[in-house]
Amino acid sequence: MAQTKELESALEGITSGLALFGKDNRLVLCNAMFQALYPGFGNPGMSIEDFLRAQYKQEVYFLDRRRGPDEPDEDLHHWLQYRLNAYVSAKSYTERMRDGRWIEITNTRSADGGIVSVHQDITEWKKDQENLQFLALHDSLTGLLNRASLQSHLARSLEEAKLNQTRLALMYVDVDDFKQINDNAGHDFGDEVLRSVAQILKNSVRAEDVVSRLGGDEFVVVFSNITTLDFIHDVAKRMIKNLSKGFSVSIGIAIYPEDA
Repeated sequence: MAQTKELESALEGITSGLALFGKDNRLVLCNAMFQALYPGFGNPGMSIEDFLRAQYKQEVYFLDRRRGPDEPDEDLHHWLQYRLNAYVSAKSYTERMRDGRWIEITNTRSADGGIVSVHQDITEWKKDQENLQFLALHDSLTGLLNRASLQSHLARSLEEAKLNQTRLALMYVDVDDFKQINDNAGHDFGDEVLRSVAQILKNSVRAEDVVSRLGGDEFVVVFSNITTLDFIHDVAKRMIKNLSKGFSVSIGIAIYPEDA
């Protein structure tokens, strides 16, 4: 009994959620952090399968249902088998929760044949990773695709246009006298101008069109599957009209294959 108390005390000092399952795959004990991660789940004697099944039924996890809503049992079967195997085989995996959290689960076999399961909330780390990935592909000021992403997208779009024998349009947008704006009103105001231009450009195109910032006051829009040249001319006119309310821009257009 004293050893059990000492063990429970040690578990409470661990910052991760920790659960000990016996060799019969039933919960022996868990710490408060584990119960905080899974409120209402942590009763001694509960099997791993019961633990997972109950949370599945209560939709604790984020479920990407690829089958239809009429086949929940088959969904549960595949979902459950993967996770049971991870516990029994002492494998690690990451779980996405319905409330937006990400939990990293590390399972290890104990000397007596049981399972030590460590559950770590990695939500903040996951957000940092996603943010770094976003910044690698996007302009930090406007949120638009950056130069490298534009080049990759344009290369793919040209190949598709060539393969499908369709038109592609490249539109270059430059803010007139932007240096004067920066010099006279300051860089903070200049940044607001660039963000405004980015938003107006996004609002002026279709959902499938790609708006990017090359750098400075230079923007590029790629239009795929262009049926008529009038469409591009109309978009350019609309952009100039919307942008001229606060500043002016110059726009250049090239069409593939005519101008290639």
